[in-house]
Amino acid sequence: MESNPHHPSKSKRGLAQLKPLIAAIARQGDNLTRRRRSPTMPLPITSAPTTSTPITPPQPPPAAPPTASIFLTLPVEIRARVYHFVFAGREVVLFEPRNNNPMVASTEIDPNLAGGKWRAGWWGLVKRPYPEDDQYLEFKQEPGLTGKLLGLALCCHQVHDESIRFLYASTGFTVQYPPLLDQFVVMDGQHADYMRWMRVLRLDYEFAVPIVTERFDVRDQAYETSVSVMLELDSVTDTCQKPPIMSDQPHIISVTFENTHSVLAIGHAKPRLSWRFAAGSPSVRDWKQRAYELEIRRGKGEEAVESYAVESWDSVLVPWPSAALKSRDVVQVRVRAFGEDSKDATEWSAWVTGEAGLLDQSDWIAKPITNPEVDEGPLRPLLFRKAFSLGNGIIARARLYTTACGVYEAHINGKRIGNEAMAPGWTSYKHRLHYQVFDVSEVLKSDGANVIGVEVGEGWYSGRLGFRGGQRFIYGRELASLVQLEIEFSDSADRLSAAWVGVRVLPPLSTKLIAPDAPPVTVTEEVSPVQIIKTKSGKTVIDFGKNLVGKLRINSVRLPAGQKISFTHVEVLENGEIATRPLREAVPVDIIVFSDKELRGWSPKFTFHGFQYVQVDGWPATADGDFPSKSDFTAKVMHTNMKRTGWFNCSDTLLNKLHENVVWGMRGNFLSIPTDCPQRDERLGWTGDIQVFCPSANFLYNTAGMLSNWLEDVSEEQLKDEESMIPGIVAPNILRDIWPKGGQAVWHDVVVLTPWDLYNSFDDVEILRRQYESMRGWVDKGVARGPDGLWDPLTRQLGDWLDPAAPPDEPSMGRTDGVLVADAYLVHVTSTLAQISAILGHPEEVERYSNDAIKLKGLFQNKYITPLGLLVSDTQTALSIALAFNLHEQPSQATAAAERLSRLVRTSKFRISTGFAGTRL
Repeated sequence: MESNPHHPSKSKRGLAQLKPLIAAIARQGDNLTRRRRSPTMPLPITSAPTTSTPITPPQPPPAAPPTASIFLTLPVEIRARVYHFVFAGREVVLFEPRNNNPMVASTEIDPNLAGGKWRAGWWGLVKRPYPEDDQYLEFKQEPGLTGKLLGLALCCHQVHDESIRFLYASTGFTVQYPPLLDQFVVMDGQHADYMRWMRVLRLDYEFAVPIVTERFDVRDQAYETSVSVMLELDSVTDTCQKPPIMSDQPHIISVTFENTHSVLAIGHAKPRLSWRFAAGSPSVRDWKQRAYELEIRRGKGEEAVESYAVESWDSVLVPWPSAALKSRDVVQVRVRAFGEDSKDATEWSAWVTGEAGLLDQSDWIAKPITNPEVDEGPLRPLLFRKAFSLGNGIIARARLYTTACGVYEAHINGKRIGNEAMAPGWTSYKHRLHYQVFDVSEVLKSDGANVIGVEVGEGWYSGRLGFRGGQRFIYGRELASLVQLEIEFSDSADRLSAAWVGVRVLPPLSTKLIAPDAPPVTVTEEVSPVQIIKTKSGKTVIDFGKNLVGKLRINSVRLPAGQKISFTHVEVLENGEIATRPLREAVPVDIIVFSDKELRGWSPKFTFHGFQYVQVDGWPATADGDFPSKSDFTAKVMHTNMKRTGWFNCSDTLLNKLHENVVWGMRGNFLSIPTDCPQRDERLGWTGDIQVFCPSANFLYNTAGMLSNWLEDVSEEQLKDEESMIPGIVAPNILRDIWPKGGQAVWHDVVVLTPWDLYNSFDDVEILRRQYESMRGWVDKGVARGPDGLWDPLTRQLGDWLDPAAPPDEPSMGRTDGVLVADAYLVHVTSTLAQISAILGHPEEVERYSNDAIKLKGLFQNKYITPLGLLVSDTQTALSIALAFNLHEQPSQATAAAERLSRLVRTSKFRISTGFAGTRL
């Protein structure tokens, strides 16, 4: 057995050995990305026969020792049972440096790996526990596997001396090297979410600790933190598959179904498949796939394997070659690829298991239930509880299918199911409602009583939404829960259909129940206060150091029964006091009414705020006065848990900080839907905001699932509006009754431009095909045209909204003519629709929209562009739009416009002088 290069005595040597490999992977990173089909490139001919001659597998190269660059999860199970969260490790972690900053990526891999000395890492959250709870970290090893605990490390986004002491005190460990704060890498909070925490390994600071016991009790501890656990594994069974080795072929990682975040809720009968490549060795350069082979097996893998060989360089959203899935079907898939210049194939990917959700409305046997009495005024949260027994059968599989008219949390036997926040999310509830699927096999008791409970709050369904006082009950006046628990026993199948007691059963929902492609909203990070402020008026204010979106957690407090504490959330201070004026009519206050019991780990369940400061009123006095301690509070950051895909770094610290702020701001405004703001009395899905920001968002995160899902809501509401055939200015459209009808350039252009941006980022032609009717409806019927075919000049346009020079009370009255902006966008949108028609194979529409775009471009030139190429609106926005949309007739005109734009930028001293329409360009 080779010596461990990560042992403390050899750690610096291990790091030195690793650096050349990191640099090599960094250099070749771009060459391993998938090839996106160019819109002008003819579609390749592919085949996916139901049976085919398998491609001859390559002979495996001679075995090579494992390297320090790959850290793989082996069949060791680790669970951190804390507040009913369960973590099970099945991750592979690869170094993936970007811009010289080592980052990490993760994907699923076959756990049956063997040979050499490997590492496995998992993450668990250790919170301040109840003294009476049995909470611990537990390690289990499967037969044939031996290992030792190599070390523990704190979650790197927050390190405190007291947390370090707590970690060692709670586990009984001793360390060979004293821990120092700079030994831990500060990570972006995105890498610290509950279920998928990654850690950049600092080999020169690794330390080894001996195992004292297999159970590390953390009861009665005073601190809280999160820990990662690194295991060094010495041997596995000889029957296991060999690990990936260094070769001239890449290996396949991250095989996925559609954009589905959960393999338990595939919502497509024929899900498309995608995969990515990772380097097999630093020598792999410019490798291109020319063909691939899929193997598919259904059920529990007992049926024959189906094999499909396809000549294609596509590896993103490739067609499903097999028979359509039915509801609840389980399928396993693996893939290997063949290079363009080689007959050899890559190694097979790991088998990836997926499970279809409930694909037909008829699969829903359960009916929604609600309060037996109709509430007037604000709706109280509904609490449903049902006790049941399963007898003595052995549970083979159990699935909980659930959603709500409102937002909900579900529990079974006192354990919260899932980690979603604000589920089922915000959709156009009259048309589409998401449901969630959970594997509850290990939560149920087969030999005793079980209890299922569901709590439902108002959320977006019945809560007050919008500005100017907002509206309540937009989607309905009754909260409801829909729960279907299906249990399969080893010798039979059964469905839990016993009636709930003390409820009113509603008719089946008329809306479509959809398994979402979008990832859920979750708590992705926790932030500690940086200071407690005492204001001049005597108020106590918590300062978290940065603006964030989420909610407050109260770690511990106790008051006599009936007393209250209130928490008011704001983004800024004004004259040293909290500033609620920018929030308009929003009331960002959480109130706790006590029952003479200590409150631990409390957070509001069904709300979120945008804040940096929280004013605390009613906190109990302490021996040192009435100041609470910073350790009494934590901020929980919430957003749709998309995967980070883009990073930026340069030598300019201010530019780096600007980029970090963009990422942080995006996270706060991508909460179930893309919103305008998270704090005031708005929080709406303004279509113009995401239209201009979509390309940036696509670079930073994988937005495909979330935004394609949101676009379905846009088209649902648009196409139901037979009068104007336009979507709402926000989606879901809650302003239908208070906002005047009529088209808006830039905002309503989202139905064409955002699907186009998603296609260009993710190569998903189905988005274009699905949204095509919506696009044509907008361009053909939604645009209010004048006699010449451009926009009707009498239509009020928001134009270059929020131009810094516009009056504060008239943000649409900027320096750039709003009709000019609208007409420029109309030319661009029409030309884009012609390109989309070509991709989708509609030659008649290609000709029509191309001719329209040429005509409109000529009209725009005559109306707005001078013979020298300048614009009648001599502004940065007007010049930028004309250049970006290629609206000049002659190159010399474009050159003159660019020179004028450059001068305007300099004379404005490089300060932003554009609004919504111009800043992006």
